[in-house]
Amino acid sequence: MTLNGVTEPIEDQTVPAPTEPKPATSPLVGLVSWCGLALAVLAALEVVAIVAQGVAIKQANLGSLYKLGYAFLTNLDAVPLGLILLVAVVLVVLPKLAGQPTDDAHDRQAAFALGLAGSFALLIVIGSILGVTARIRVDHLRSAAVTSLTWRVLISYLIRNMGTALVALVAAGIGLRTRFDRPTPPLPAAQADPA
Repeated sequence: MTLNGVTEPIEDQTVPAPTEPKPATSPLVGLVSWCGLALAVLAALEVVAIVAQGVAIKQANLGSLYKLGYAFLTNLDAVPLGLILLVAVVLVVLPKLAGQPTDDAHDRQAAFALGLAGSFALLIVIGSILGVTARIRVDHLRSAAVTSLTWRVLISYLIRNMGTALVALVAAGIGLRTRFDRPTPPLPAAQADPA
């Protein structure tokens, strides 16, 4: 401390204890996380394109939800989006499963990828259901009966698309929860014992 040009030593000055540096992250952690994020973004863009196609359908006797469902029905089998989202989730959580250290940037990237994958997996689940209802509606408008073969095809469609999207949704939720679990501090003795 300086007072009138005289410097006096400060006796109460504490030196912070040196903190242990965080272990360096492997370049493979960044690559795997980036690949997972890229797959999640590509699948999300594909879902946005499917919704845009559904909005653009000009069919007077189909409602908006049927149009969206028809777009999902005709596009989901072309690219297995639920499976792509599931692979994205696995890639994002793989570094933590392998016990590799991650930094804050990787954790933010992983959180975004898992949230994106979960959100769009939910949209695929809804779109799959809308696709089945749209197919039934189109057959009804054509005065065609929904045959047992049609039902088999639709059930297979639901298993392929809605099933994988549900798995991706659950995996993303579990991944978010387990990847970012923070240890809870123990309760003080006075709060732990209610008696």
